[in-house]
Amino acid sequence: MNATIDIAARSQQLRENKTLQGIFDITCSDPALIAAHYLEGDEEKSITFGEYRTRAMDAAALLQRALGSENRGRFVAIQMETSIHWFTVFWGLAAAGYQALLLDASLNDEMTRHMLAQAGACGVIGKAKRDLPSDIRQVLLDDILASGRAPQGFTPAFGTQVALCTSGTTATSRIFVYDEDAICNQVLNSELLHHMNPRIISGHNERSLAFLPYHHVFGFMVNLLWSNFIGYESVFIKDRAPETILNTSRRFRVSFLCAVPLLANNLSVGLNKKVALQGPRKRAAFKFARGLSLFLQSVAPNFGMDFARNVLFKDVVAQLIGPDIRCVILGGSHTPAEHMRTIAALGYYTVSGFGMTETAITSVETGMNLHTRTSGSVGRPLTSVEYRVQSDGKRANTGEMFIRGQSIHTGRLEDGRLIGPLLDKDGWYMTGDIVRLEKGMRMYVEGRSKDVIINESGENVYPDEIEDTFGALEGVDQFCVLGTKNVGGSRPNRWRWRRQHHADYEDITLVLSVGDRYRDDKFLTDLMRQIASLNARLPVIKKITRVLATPDKFQTANGIKVKRLALKQMIEEKKIAYRDLDLKSGAGPVLENVPIVNEEAAPRDLAPDEIRNKVRRVYAETLAVAPETIDDDAHFI
Repeated sequence: MNATIDIAARSQQLRENKTLQGIFDITCSDPALIAAHYLEGDEEKSITFGEYRTRAMDAAALLQRALGSENRGRFVAIQMETSIHWFTVFWGLAAAGYQALLLDASLNDEMTRHMLAQAGACGVIGKAKRDLPSDIRQVLLDDILASGRAPQGFTPAFGTQVALCTSGTTATSRIFVYDEDAICNQVLNSELLHHMNPRIISGHNERSLAFLPYHHVFGFMVNLLWSNFIGYESVFIKDRAPETILNTSRRFRVSFLCAVPLLANNLSVGLNKKVALQGPRKRAAFKFARGLSLFLQSVAPNFGMDFARNVLFKDVVAQLIGPDIRCVILGGSHTPAEHMRTIAALGYYTVSGFGMTETAITSVETGMNLHTRTSGSVGRPLTSVEYRVQSDGKRANTGEMFIRGQSIHTGRLEDGRLIGPLLDKDGWYMTGDIVRLEKGMRMYVEGRSKDVIINESGENVYPDEIEDTFGALEGVDQFCVLGTKNVGGSRPNRWRWRRQHHADYEDITLVLSVGDRYRDDKFLTDLMRQIASLNARLPVIKKITRVLATPDKFQTANGIKVKRLALKQMIEEKKIAYRDLDLKSGAGPVLENVPIVNEEAAPRDLAPDEIRNKVRRVYAETLAVAPETIDDDAHFI
């Protein structure tokens, strides 16, 4: 990792030829540069950009034959897990003259058929055959890898568009299209980040972990396009098991990591659990080292981070993602500030960014100030976009975020037709995100408008900002704040009457996934004491009014963010087990180590299909495979 990349020169070249072929040619302009690392068995392997170029041209020749010249210019789906072959398949498809539709490999056949029909796609590239209409041409990855060399004199004719899907797993998922000009403007933002903070984009060939799914806008734009364009070496993992991620990062000395808050949250929670199991002296030593690290970083950021990684937490980072990480960028959903501070305390420069399927990447925090980068800021708009806030009428700088610019989506696919972008008459896209713009256009996301909770006072409350308060809870696997419908009336219990709520309002509900500690009354009582203490710090209108503990894990979209609406529905329909814990459990010794439980819900009797699907999801998560790959008669072994 010693080569220097002239990002300014590459960017200028791209401005002169803003096409997909321009990105590809510049990316592969140094054929000897290492593009990717991976393990074959236990042997380390690598691929150069020159080898990737050859493979992409070979794939393009085969795809032209397999998909047919009459279909050139039409959309073809790529439906594969992230792997070293994504570069070959994506650029091969583009070079063959087709438009790429990026689909989640875990979609079942029914949903795949729906998305292909919406896109008017003529084919799909995947790992295995699917049950699809006969007019959809299916190309297997193995056939591409075994295709042999392209004919002498083969000339590519590049496609001009890429389509990405929102993270829904139902018919509500939508498809947004980016033309090559918008994609080039996305890639050119890398030069801005290089100038604003070389710690994010250094100008050297850093090693980037290919952790994110490439069908997702964050993974596609940043890991596949940006990282390759600036000469970074992608490090691929054989599976997404936590130990694989950590071991691969350490072994290949990864220095750049784009990830989702779920990874950071899991690292933070896991670390805090291990510390909690230590003796009093070790816990005190960890607390002191954490405080010292954060103090040093607040005074001298670079020195403080290096001192934390190499001295204070040398043994800790050696067991996590290693000491070589220069930058961690989190995106896709909100990360609680307490988890941001825990990761930062270890000496990892950790910041958040903002993007959507409809807008791609629009900002990332670039500051070195400790408070700024751990406070939830997602930075200022990149040069290719601008921000505007539609005020909520209460605060001039707070309301729904509007975005417009040269790098947001340029069209949509519906019923097989390409139609115009989802913009107002002035070119603004209404994001549905409620944000706060601070001085200098630095943005903080307060929540999604669809997640808003209307409390007893009729005030709008946004879950993300409340979740920050509870990021320090100990022993919790996952937590989420959402609004749950109140049935009205009073509910008696043996200590008191639960106060009456108006049926039109919602409880601000903290939902805790506690796993096998669901029946541990002492643990839950201690947890409620923590919650009561933290809740007291919140303004009256934002205080949580209900706490639910469940043994179940939360469903996530693309492994990135909790599906709040789905969780809310499951709670209200009592499809998951939960204990409704009274907040008085944390107020004092009502009954020592026995929490006050207002209500305990058990899931209603499930239909056979629901049981099968629930078991299938458990197996799939345990084995790190797609649920659709597990048949009804599958054996665990």
